[in-house]
Amino acid sequence: MSNLIEKYKKTIVSSIVVIPLLFNVNTMYASDSDSTLSDIINNGKQVHSLVESNENHVSSNVVYDDEAKKIFEFLEMENNKAQQKNQLDDMNNIFQSPIMKNNESDDDYSIDWYRIQFQAVALGFNGIAADKAAYFLRNSLQDDPEDKTYADDSKWSNHFETQTSLYTTLAMEWAEKIDEANEEGKFHVSGRGTEATQVSNVGHDWYLSLGKISYIWSASKDSDTGKWTVYNVINDVYDFDHIDEDDIPDDYPNDLVAIVANHAADAQDAGAIVPYNISIYMKNTYTP
Repeated sequence: MSNLIEKYKKTIVSSIVVIPLLFNVNTMYASDSDSTLSDIINNGKQVHSLVESNENHVSSNVVYDDEAKKIFEFLEMENNKAQQKNQLDDMNNIFQSPIMKNNESDDDYSIDWYRIQFQAVALGFNGIAADKAAYFLRNSLQDDPEDKTYADDSKWSNHFETQTSLYTTLAMEWAEKIDEANEEGKFHVSGRGTEATQVSNVGHDWYLSLGKISYIWSASKDSDTGKWTVYNVINDVYDFDHIDEDDIPDDYPNDLVAIVANHAADAQDAGAIVPYNISIYMKNTYTP
């Protein structure tokens, strides 16, 4: 019991120290409104040049023609499904209480305590306008959390698309591949990759929400207009990994962020935080 209380105190104290520091980091934005892929690239070039290159960025070989067309049709279909769900309606439950087990066993009692602790952390996120981080954390504090899917033109999809330099970086890569495909006379091109989020490339709210993302993009050319339609999806599993003591950063506040993340990994091992999937769809047009 005393050990659980000590963990509770450490979590809250660490969160109180770390959260305001993350909030004060200057976030670099790519654009201010809905736009084409070209607009996003042009508006974000200055931002892109200021952001450090990400050593965790991995982009695989692109595919063309029928294989790319199948990916395009799949992304289009999944985006349409997401539009029908309109899952942002459940934002009304953003202050929901954690799911308590109400069981006397030691394991279940630890689950209750962990969930109380991280509900407090989520409240701290709300206090610094990190509503996405709070929402995704709360969703994990239940036995069977719902996967979260956001369609193109939803509030959070638009925000990731227009307000993060990471999306600008990816858009520049996709535009280059589309240009190459267009010059070769192809009508379909797709690719995939992974990228680690940082405060500098997504801002504090998305950084606290998403870890190392995977993405798939696919573009299809209209033979009449020459315009390409581009679908993409950002995927992440909301979960926490243990960080070895030797790998905890020495710099402040990254060291405290790692400590809180390790405590979240402990909560996940205990069953208090339950992993689930997050998918964010976006759609643009591009004219080479």
